[in-house]
Amino acid sequence: MGRLLQYLLKQIFFVSTILFLSFSFQSFQIGDNSYFLVDTTLDRFIANSDDHSTLILTNLVEGENYRVYVVPFDNEKQVFIGKINKSLNFLGSQSAVFKAQKMNHIDIGFASMDFTEYYLSVVPDQEAFQGETLKMPVLSVNSSVTDLYLVEDVFIGGGCFDVSNVTFATDPGSRGSFQNGGTNIGLDEGIILATGNITTAIGPNTQTGDSSPSSGGFDSDLSTLAGATINDAAILEFDFEPTTDTIRFNYVFASEEYCDYTNSSFNDAFGFFLSGPGINGPFTNSAINIATLPNGQYVSINNVNHTNNAAFYVSNTTPGTNTGGGCGGAHPLGSAPAINEVEYDAFTVVLEAVAVVQPCQTYHIKLAIGDAGDSAWDSAVFLEANSFSAGLPVGGEAINPSTNNNIGYESCDGFYFEFCREPGTDDSMDALVEYTVSSTSTATPGADYTPLPTSVTIPAGVDCVQLPITVVNDNITEGQETIILDLDNPCNCSASSVEFIIDEVPPLVSAIPDENICGTGDVTLSANPTGGLAPYTYDWSTGGTSQSETVTPNGNPVYVTITDDCNNQVIDTVN
Repeated sequence: MGRLLQYLLKQIFFVSTILFLSFSFQSFQIGDNSYFLVDTTLDRFIANSDDHSTLILTNLVEGENYRVYVVPFDNEKQVFIGKINKSLNFLGSQSAVFKAQKMNHIDIGFASMDFTEYYLSVVPDQEAFQGETLKMPVLSVNSSVTDLYLVEDVFIGGGCFDVSNVTFATDPGSRGSFQNGGTNIGLDEGIILATGNITTAIGPNTQTGDSSPSSGGFDSDLSTLAGATINDAAILEFDFEPTTDTIRFNYVFASEEYCDYTNSSFNDAFGFFLSGPGINGPFTNSAINIATLPNGQYVSINNVNHTNNAAFYVSNTTPGTNTGGGCGGAHPLGSAPAINEVEYDAFTVVLEAVAVVQPCQTYHIKLAIGDAGDSAWDSAVFLEANSFSAGLPVGGEAINPSTNNNIGYESCDGFYFEFCREPGTDDSMDALVEYTVSSTSTATPGADYTPLPTSVTIPAGVDCVQLPITVVNDNITEGQETIILDLDNPCNCSASSVEFIIDEVPPLVSAIPDENICGTGDVTLSANPTGGLAPYTYDWSTGGTSQSETVTPNGNPVYVTITDDCNNQVIDTVN
């Protein structure tokens, strides 16, 4: 039976009327700067791309529904919503409804690098959340995002890892983000790469052999996998530096070739081709393909289907689409809700790609998919958001809260190491932060500071934890000494250690000169301490607490007790 090219032009008309309402709340924070809007409204707040690409809203009523609007000043510019509280559900929209949390993170996207001003409004929306959810496609896709955004903010997330040279050289309509996949393909959100336009993925499954045009071309590595000529290739590539010895991520492969052309020459293929130090494989740049089953077989139409490795196969056919020659009488039918939510006739279960690597070395990965033999009957691969794991998305720093730096002083306290999850990362599970005290440290545990544990845990739902540093006052002049922690699993190779410096406090000295007073006159005395650690406090024998004190000595000595920030004291007496 000959193959028929079937193309479906899908047009989605979206009409919205933007209503700007108002409400009061206490605090509005943008990036690292706080803007307090007390008893006022967040109604057409004037924002811009330089200062307001990430926003944090606080003091919303937790559990209540709110609608956010973004509208550019200039109609020639484009502004859209990225993530709301880590969810990509409304990516690309100018209006979205979300359920408020204690801290509400909103990422704003812009179509160009040009400076863009826009209005931002956030209003209560008591009824919109349920209605908006019901109106949205269960599986939704969006190609109006950048390649860099897909890699750094969707696939990896959290700002971790050193990533560079992100490229996508083929049809931009064949890559993008997807949302609402949890009830069909088993992945809630992430990246989709397809051999046609990614809108083909949207359900319900109404036909077998759905296709859409693509300008993607050939890839030799995919051709090797498929054993056939490759067309419509979608190829996303980037370099990265892992911080652990293993990388991993989750994915699902789906196709319209199922089950009509199962075990045929139309063996649409995809691969995750990894190259770099310690890797010697048969593909370009000595790469290996890490898109494999647990038994080592590559994942493809002919390797995963209802007759081969069936445990990894999920049918999504209906009686009307289960008719091709490759289906056979034993091919199972799909079931709801997937058949109503995704077009592809079958897909794999959620699979994991895993590879052993060398930490802090540069690796290259090519994520590719292509049509085998012709340009019809689309296939796609879905990559789970935030699943690309090459290290723990946690960073650390040493803090002296009195001076806002990493230097602590003997006889002082209150110092700590702080470990925090990277912004935007999943906080649903505990994060174990392990480290070792570097051999390059010059401070001695027990003699210079209280020994530290070898790990701390950031509990689920918590962003940061603090590890107190107790410095020993040994009264020995030693100069600066260091405690350096090497993180076992750092966020990136350029921040793999945390340093704390121990220093001695200079002696606290004060010498108020004596005063000669005739009769019973008043005199103003000023304390000018040196050394110690500012700020200082003053306690005069006459009851004053300022740096200067006007006194009437009447022949009696006057003294002041000076205390520095480390509770070191000196008493200065004036006769």
